[in-house]
Amino acid sequence: MVTLTQEMVALMEDNLIPNSSFDEAKAVYHDMLGDCFKTQIDLQQQQDKDDRKPELVQRALASYREAHRLLLSLSSSSSSSEWMTSPRRQVSCARKLCAFYQDYLDDSRQAATVAESTIKAISQSIVVHQQQQQDETSTTKKARQSLKMQRFLQTIVKDNLYAYCRSSNNKPDFVNQE
Repeated sequence: MVTLTQEMVALMEDNLIPNSSFDEAKAVYHDMLGDCFKTQIDLQQQQDKDDRKPELVQRALASYREAHRLLLSLSSSSSSSEWMTSPRRQVSCARKLCAFYQDYLDDSRQAATVAESTIKAISQSIVVHQQQQQDETSTTKKARQSLKMQRFLQTIVKDNLYAYCRSSNNKPDFVNQE
């Protein structure tokens, strides 16, 4: 099992994370990386080997923090498509980070800080998303009104042209077509 997690760590660190162009994917990989390090810590504890525990704890913490940071940055600049998955991932990642602070570092204060920052970020992303929806709705309404006005004006112009053409016997081509 240790060999498998080491191979997964190498794959993520050497290939997946550096070659990923999407922050949400990088966050998922960092989250998985933290899970791999945490699994290695647990396996070492079962085997009564704690020789690499401090290093693995720091690497797991760094991975979980980076995943959390990436997901929080997504919420502050999210588009409509990213918004749907980001809060769920943020909560999942924050829960893991909080549990890691509690279980491996015995730091409940930092766990509470992570939970608070996640709640604030999600709340902010919800407000931004709602504002985007209102803006899109407003823009759509304006476009509809503009289109109605354009059709109304076309009808008035056409009616006036018909009236002019009837009175002056100068019929433009479009009048004969209808």
